[in-house]
Amino acid sequence: MQWIGFGCVLVALTLLSTARTVADIFRQRTGDLVRPWPWTIVVPVFVGLALTSTGVILSLNGFPPHPCTDPRDCARRDPDGMDGP
Repeated sequence: MQWIGFGCVLVALTLLSTARTVADIFRQRTGDLVRPWPWTIVVPVFVGLALTSTGVILSLNGFPPHPCTDPRDCARRDPDGMDGP
């Protein structure tokens, strides 16, 4: 499941960088005077943000909960991770 989330984030990175390039070209051609932005810029930005959040959620879903809620608890634990004698 974590690899699917990682793939979503990588696809979102490509999509967002392409949308940024299209937006830069749009600004150069229009002098940044035309509002609103065209759908060819807006839709990839929102899809990229949705893929990023989905990928992060899918990646974090597979991590086991950590037993240490406080860093001082981790310092008091045994190196082998076992509490007690």
